[in-house]
Amino acid sequence: MELVVPIDLKRDKKVRRKIQKLKDPVGLVIIDPKIIELVAQVTVEKGWIGFGTTEKIFQVLLEEYRKMAESWEKFMKEIMKVRIVEGNFRKEIEKVYEELKPDKIYFVKSGGFNPYWTVVKPIYEQMRKIYPIEIL
Repeated sequence: MELVVPIDLKRDKKVRRKIQKLKDPVGLVIIDPKIIELVAQVTVEKGWIGFGTTEKIFQVLLEEYRKMAESWEKFMKEIMKVRIVEGNFRKEIEKVYEELKPDKIYFVKSGGFNPYWTVVKPIYEQMRKIYPIEIL
């Protein structure tokens, strides 16, 4: 069994084909409000929008990420079971890892500028020293 953790929830057919090749994949979508708040801050820091709007952007991003999670679940439901949880990104992965004992954990992300990956990458760097994690 392999655990698939999407980073940006893009509905990518190429990624879907890669996931289909995995043995018994299980998807874990984590909605971490703290990470989404940091994504809003990264977006503001890049100068794309004015300062003082971080809280509004955070609320919009959080709601949009929840919708994307449901859409991603529907997109992937034919090839794997998907669990959507809200909580701390690292703790949720650790909890599911202990529960399911997967052979490998795959982080799924798209290329290009990805503010969500910018925030999650340090967590990935720490976790890959402890867990069998790869980027798909």
